[in-house]
Amino acid sequence: MTLIEKIPTVVTVAVLVGIFLALKRHSRAARLQLWMVAWFLIFTHFVAQMLEPAAGDVSHFLLALDLGSLQGAAVAFVAVFVMAVVTVTPGALQPFGLRIPGDISS
Repeated sequence: MTLIEKIPTVVTVAVLVGIFLALKRHSRAARLQLWMVAWFLIFTHFVAQMLEPAAGDVSHFLLALDLGSLQGAAVAFVAVFVMAVVTVTPGALQPFGLRIPGDISS
């Protein structure tokens, strides 16, 4: 793909990041912040892909940034859905030697 073909995707994801930044002013919920982080990482992924050359070898740094940001976004999205579905009381995992901070479990 050429640079011109990649620009609409980057702009679209940048708008999504902007929307979540605007929503952050109204709510400080942890899930909303994780959504914002995940969409920013998706934006980073597409910017890294946009900077890759059309032909030739790809920089190891760009490749690491591309794949690392995509994996980080996946982890953030999974964490958001786990937080939405599972509610764990702070002492529920204590017999297993695990502690959940109070602000995450609520």
